[in-house]
Amino acid sequence: DVLHYFWLATDAGGGTSSLPLGLTSVPATRGEAEIATGGLFEVSFLPTIDWDAGFLGRIDADPHGKLEPTEQELQASSQAACILYVNRVNARRRSLQRTSFTYTLDMLGYGDAYDVYDHSGMGNTNNHLGGRATVEQAQGYSLIVYDAGAAGPSGTIMPEGNDLDVEKVDQASWFRSWLQQAALGEAGRATLWVLGSDVLQEKPNNPLYTSDMGVMLETTGQALDVNPEVEGVTSFAFLGSGTACDVEYSGDVFTLNGGCPVVRDYDGLGDLGSAVVTHRFRSPQQGVLAEATIVMNTDAVGRWNTIFQSHPWFDIVEPGSVPGSPQSEELLLSKTLQCVLPLDCAAGDPTDVRERSSAPPRTVLHANAPNPFNPTTTIRFDLAQDAHVRLRIFDVSGRLVRTLVAAPRRAGFDQRVLWNGMDDGGRRVPSGVYVSRLEVGNRVATRKMVLMQ
Repeated sequence: DVLHYFWLATDAGGGTSSLPLGLTSVPATRGEAEIATGGLFEVSFLPTIDWDAGFLGRIDADPHGKLEPTEQELQASSQAACILYVNRVNARRRSLQRTSFTYTLDMLGYGDAYDVYDHSGMGNTNNHLGGRATVEQAQGYSLIVYDAGAAGPSGTIMPEGNDLDVEKVDQASWFRSWLQQAALGEAGRATLWVLGSDVLQEKPNNPLYTSDMGVMLETTGQALDVNPEVEGVTSFAFLGSGTACDVEYSGDVFTLNGGCPVVRDYDGLGDLGSAVVTHRFRSPQQGVLAEATIVMNTDAVGRWNTIFQSHPWFDIVEPGSVPGSPQSEELLLSKTLQCVLPLDCAAGDPTDVRERSSAPPRTVLHANAPNPFNPTTTIRFDLAQDAHVRLRIFDVSGRLVRTLVAAPRRAGFDQRVLWNGMDDGGRRVPSGVYVSRLEVGNRVATRKMVLMQ
């Protein structure tokens, strides 16, 4: 499903050349090649599949490995990822490279939950997602993130297929069709997240934006500050697993690093129809709120959510901090993913790129594993500072089922508590959906769990 490759040439005089640079002879392993080159070139074939072990074994045993799976092997295989990240790149992807968005996904433990589709043009080279994949091939994804970065108003950020020289692919209509089939997907719902600077300025009247995402262009450049702050101003009720899933964004504040290497004229947004402004630009000096920078929408009948964000992900920094601080990105992303992803697309172990000897930057309740479970599951959380912790289990009606922790805890990563499916009276609880609730001071985090007897 993912191809890692390199080129190596040797001339008659013994000289060698490679792409990526760094190889002087044929490497013994792919890992050796990765280290020597800083990452091989990468191509993804969507979607990535967790193939049946028997099918993979047949491939390994075959001298050529070009085998088709049987119907039984197909039934035993499944799509690996629930997130598709679509990203514009200026050169061929290297296997060890990450964008700021995928870095945040990895930090939250979603490293195995997403596929990546890179395209090196913005419509003119026919390599957009809509030119390489059908809507049906993408039906298994619960979330598609379309990251335009700091593209600028080039006229091809979201191609409409109306010019064979510069806009061969109608990517906007492809996304509209993908939203329309949301109820047919594996999760029974879908979410589209579009982010980047000048995206709306390029085509403000595109029906993907105005009709589906409910967003309008108020101004082509917020004028508060080169490095404005962004403040969450309200909550939003996503279409979750069967019912609405409320996320409270009010009071969340982060700064945008919008002045380097070039000044970004972030679009100022407004909302249309049922859409909701969840985040606005704010002057860091005066505290004055201005136009919107994140607008969210949902359609209960169509079974989809949308998020439109008018600034690049890599511009998000902490107030007063240096670029690269991950806390604000993690907070925004973790709050959103807990509602837009299905229960079986839970976060796994966070990536090990973080310095584990230090305290976590914030308190996080991770998804339990396994989920669904029978009869035991492990609940994990990170604790940013020493504190009194309460970890309790509730049923969907709000009734307290079990108190797992009610005691002081030291700060640290990856704290684990086992729940054996029993209530406080030692009785086994029935199959169903339960909620783990972590309380630390005045902060509360919840996660849904499914017990299957």
